[in-house]
Amino acid sequence: MPSILVTPMITPFDKNGKIEYNATKKLISRLEASGVDALFPLGSTGLFPWLSVEERRKFTEFVVKSTKLPVYVGVGSSNAEEAILLSRSAEDCGAYCGVIMPPYYIKPGYDELKLFFSSVLGSIDFQFYLYNIPQLAGTQIPIDMALGLKEEFDGVLGMKESSADMRYFSSLNAMRPGNFRLLQGQDDLLLPSLSIGADGGVCGTSNLNTGILQLRKSFDEGRIQDASNIHNRTIVTMMHALNTQTFPSGYYYGTYRSIGFDGGYRTPMLEPGHPGMLAIDEFVEPFSDQK
Repeated sequence: MPSILVTPMITPFDKNGKIEYNATKKLISRLEASGVDALFPLGSTGLFPWLSVEERRKFTEFVVKSTKLPVYVGVGSSNAEEAILLSRSAEDCGAYCGVIMPPYYIKPGYDELKLFFSSVLGSIDFQFYLYNIPQLAGTQIPIDMALGLKEEFDGVLGMKESSADMRYFSSLNAMRPGNFRLLQGQDDLLLPSLSIGADGGVCGTSNLNTGILQLRKSFDEGRIQDASNIHNRTIVTMMHALNTQTFPSGYYYGTYRSIGFDGGYRTPMLEPGHPGMLAIDEFVEPFSDQK
C-alpha cells in the first residue's frame, strides 16, 4: 500500500507579523502540485502556540476552503477546553482530522495525561491523530496509553511520532494494531521508519523541497538504493542546513524563497543570518503558479 506524505505547513506572515493569506494560497498551490497527500496546518512548524484562538480558527477555515486535499488540523493546547473548542471548529469547517498533543508548560503525570486525552476525544465525534513530540510538549505519550486510547475511542486514527527516538517508534510500530496508522515526524528518519513498516511521514522539508517526496516514491516503487541516495545526499544535508537556525525560522525562510514571497517573522522568531540563508538556498526549489 502506498505510504502517506503530509506537509506540516508553515503559517506565512507579512512584515508586520500578521498572517498573509495570499502567500498561504500560493503555498497550498505549491504543495498540491508537488504531490503531497494531505496538509497539516497549525503544528509545530505552523507556530500554533504563537497564534490566538481566533487566528487559528480563521486559518483552519481558509486552508480547508483552499484545497481539495485532506486537512489535518493541529488542535494542541495547554488546556482541554481550548483543545475541544479548536477540535469542534476544525470539524465544523470540514477538516479531515485533528492532531492533538499532550498539554504543555505544566507537565502532567500519567493519570492527568490520560484524563486530558479522554476529555478531548470523548467530547466530540471527530477523528484524531495523537501527536508525540516530547522535546517540545515536555511529556512523552506512553505506548500503552496510545494503544488504550485507540481501543477506547474509534476516532483515534493513529499517531504522528516526532520524538526522534527510534526505539520508541520501533516498539510502537511492533505493538500497534493494523488500524492504527503510524507517521514519522522527522524527515531524516522517514526512510528507516518506512523500512520497518510505518505508514508514512509528516515532513517539514516538503514546504520548500520535493526531495522527501522523491524518497517516498522511490521506496514505494522498491528502488531502495535510490531512496537511500536521496536520504544521504539531500534529506540529511538539508535538515542540517535548516537546523543550524533556531526552529523553525529556516523553514520559513526557505519556504518564502520557494513561493517567491517577501515574508516576515512573528515575534520572537528572527530571520536567519546570512550564512544560514546561503546554506538553505541550496535546497530551495522555486515554484511558479503561472499557467
